[in-house]
Amino acid sequence: MKEIISVHVGQAGVQLGCACWELYCLEHGINPCGRLVHETDTYDPTFKCIFHQTEAEKYVPRAILIDLEPTVVDEVRTGTYRELHNPTRIINKEEDAANNFARGRYTIGRQVIDHFMEIARKTVEECDFAQGFMLFHSMGGGTGSGLLSFICEQLLNDFPKKSRVQFSIYPSPSYASAVTEPYNAVLATNETLETSDLALMLDNESLYDIIRRVLYQDRPTFSTINRILAQVISTITAPMRFDGPLNSDLTEFETNLVPYPRIHFPLTTYAPFQVGINGSRPTCVPGTELKPCDRALCMLSNNTILEQSFNSLMTKFAMLHSRRAFVHWYVGEGMEESELVEASKGIAQLQMDYREIGMNSAPLVPPQQEMMEHTMQHPPVPPGEMCPCPP
Repeated sequence: MKEIISVHVGQAGVQLGCACWELYCLEHGINPCGRLVHETDTYDPTFKCIFHQTEAEKYVPRAILIDLEPTVVDEVRTGTYRELHNPTRIINKEEDAANNFARGRYTIGRQVIDHFMEIARKTVEECDFAQGFMLFHSMGGGTGSGLLSFICEQLLNDFPKKSRVQFSIYPSPSYASAVTEPYNAVLATNETLETSDLALMLDNESLYDIIRRVLYQDRPTFSTINRILAQVISTITAPMRFDGPLNSDLTEFETNLVPYPRIHFPLTTYAPFQVGINGSRPTCVPGTELKPCDRALCMLSNNTILEQSFNSLMTKFAMLHSRRAFVHWYVGEGMEESELVEASKGIAQLQMDYREIGMNSAPLVPPQQEMMEHTMQHPPVPPGEMCPCPP
């Protein structure tokens, strides 16, 4: 069996993780105490790729939750699913990153990285064959950007053959919770270009727009947003967790979605749909805004339109950096100011890479269509006369 280890980093990563594990448990018939409910018909042993079965017949998520401040992880320790997670794999410090990439990577984050890597090694040792790591985080937060980039670097050093797949929530210009989000997102994206194999982009603005149009909520809660994302992630991971004719793994995702190492930012599209890849129905958490459906489809596509998303991010970055606004907070945490310039150049090069691929893959006009256009532009030439148009 090819196991997957989930790593939930920062407030957004941990809260998204709670929504995902809540949904996984419902899908596989596991109660909040980690016990399998045998009365359900949802049992499928394939789900053990994300759950570890203990000697006491308890199912524990193959997951590590880490945050630099205790508020969110304490909710996990005291919440409904407090008995589900292994308490030794919930890590926190007492001082947060304060929406500062440099604090998450260079100062506060370095205090927990050794502890995290020790737990990561033990988690991998529990597996028969660990195929890789799925990392859940926000690009706009200090912990989700700074500490996550440091974690990816350490995982690459210690487990170079294991896949590293990010589920990255990208900040929105319209719904920003911190003014430094563009700095954090640009720095983290540049740092993980070489240390991550695949980064599934989850756009905050698109999420808010969907909730406003479909659920008619102008001010959605984090709980609603995370449960929608959990449905998407559940569908993406379904071929790994359920037996079916199209089972896949992380390496297969990378092979089909990453044409070049740096071009690894697929788009995610989700909709209720009639499709028969496996026989398990999508599950919804009872009492929420989401309603159950018979089938669901999630499409992953690597598209050159990603250049526009990076354009929006770089515009906000340039507005701040041109005035050197808030730079002193990053420099004060041990980061060189030149790193902001290097990160900006790195994302600009990434945009050029996407642009070149778009130009090289532009469809050519078929000869027959070109001849038809030529005929439409010029009237028919009488017999015996030459065409007046240039060759």
